[in-house]
Amino acid sequence: MAGSLSADFSTAASVDVLRVDYAAEALSLQPLGSVAAPDKLHRLAWGAAGGAHAGGLLAGAVQDGSLLVWDAAKLAAGNGGGEPVLQQKKHAAAVLALDWNPAAPGLLASGGGDGELLVWDVGRGSCVAAGGGAAAATAAVAGGARGEVLAVAWNRKVEHILAAVAGGGHTTVVWHMRDNKPILAFHDSKQRGHRVRAVAWHPAESTQLLTVSDDDHHPVLLLWDLRNTYAPTRTLHGHKKGVWAASWNAHEPALVASCGKDGATLLWDVRTGAHKLVEELPNAWNF
Repeated sequence: MAGSLSADFSTAASVDVLRVDYAAEALSLQPLGSVAAPDKLHRLAWGAAGGAHAGGLLAGAVQDGSLLVWDAAKLAAGNGGGEPVLQQKKHAAAVLALDWNPAAPGLLASGGGDGELLVWDVGRGSCVAAGGGAAAATAAVAGGARGEVLAVAWNRKVEHILAAVAGGGHTTVVWHMRDNKPILAFHDSKQRGHRVRAVAWHPAESTQLLTVSDDDHHPVLLLWDLRNTYAPTRTLHGHKKGVWAASWNAHEPALVASCGKDGATLLWDVRTGAHKLVEELPNAWNF
């Protein structure tokens, strides 16, 4: 993983595919296939299966600015199946964020330390804007400031809408990718210094977006309604240190899971008038 060191200071990196056996008593995972990577990775994203890629596509965000995409089934089968479907190096700094478009499975968004937000058509093997516009969209924030793009997320209901955490985490930008331009930029006005680490769209409500802060002094999840971004509609307190990530339950949209630097995995109910911490999962569940 990029940003960390092993005991022997090794610079080698690999991507491994493992089998999870939920029926087994042991928590060990069975290795299936592995492939060497050119540098350490910041993130992996597994795209939906379909067409010629029955096991889905696995994308890797690489420290050296490369974007790699593998056929997951071939990678898991071994036998030399580690040749990437796509290998591009268009970012001028580390690739930090990835997300597959759920409505258009061949489209992949990437964000980098160079402040660039790119959209890739993996089938064509090229960098494009959604809908066939310009080749790249620069993640500019309000006032023109630039900085790392730490997270990207496609809207779950409107396929051409993309959110990005830009400006080194201090501004959330919503992009209209067909028009290839930002249509909204906002931040928490009460906590201007905190850094957003990740964003997650509500699975059923297209205008609702969750942001999480990795600031140890302000470790919160904020739920926003994009029709009015002067203040968040929900503020969820519970983590003791910065929050790393959050995920909605696709089958029960009132539920959100989050994890943070405190080692905690928390489950939230964010319904109107009932937003609360439901459960803290046992640390033994954290692989």
